[in-house]
Amino acid sequence: MTDIDNAFFQERLAAAEYFSIDQFAGREEFEKVKSWLLEMGSLTKRFEQATASVKIVPHVEHFITVKSDVQHFLEAEASIFWQRDITLYGNDMPWLIARTLVPKKALLDDYHKLVDLGTVPLGRYLFSHPTLQRTQFEIAEISIKINELSKDLFQKLFRNESTIHPYQASHKSIHLWARRSILQINDSKLLLSELFLPISPIGFNFY
Repeated sequence: MTDIDNAFFQERLAAAEYFSIDQFAGREEFEKVKSWLLEMGSLTKRFEQATASVKIVPHVEHFITVKSDVQHFLEAEASIFWQRDITLYGNDMPWLIARTLVPKKALLDDYHKLVDLGTVPLGRYLFSHPTLQRTQFEIAEISIKINELSKDLFQKLFRNESTIHPYQASHKSIHLWARRSILQINDSKLLLSELFLPISPIGFNFY
């Protein structure tokens, strides 16, 4: 995935409308994948159990000024955040897009190592911490029209879906699952948003 590919999905992830788990309970599509969407532990660890190799490619690691519901969601007074955008690969296939937003103050306290993670998965650092807590997830469905994808990106996402042809399916959409939650160590919080890509174990819905 190029930086442009990642940015395409990050825009959709940031603009998604999230709902409580109750909004999806009982839906067949949700019930099939909820064990992934509601995984409270490290997704990296679970991905590693499902495949031979996992790697992280960082695309964005810098400070930004946030003026959105993120401040309210995190109960953050300041508007400066550390942003980290990554693609997670399983067996060299893009499985997950993720964005981490950390208030600058938290970097001075419990999250100071996050600015130097590079290709190290976030979960390897966070889920080894004894005081880590996680809020209940909010879930989103993100709809993307096939004809919005470049031919190259389409091939990356659907390399195992030989029945789908970009021209035959150009009028259709894929529905991808996303989730977000707050992770907290002591009094320091961060927001982690994750989008499961079509080739991941969670798959996609095609309409």
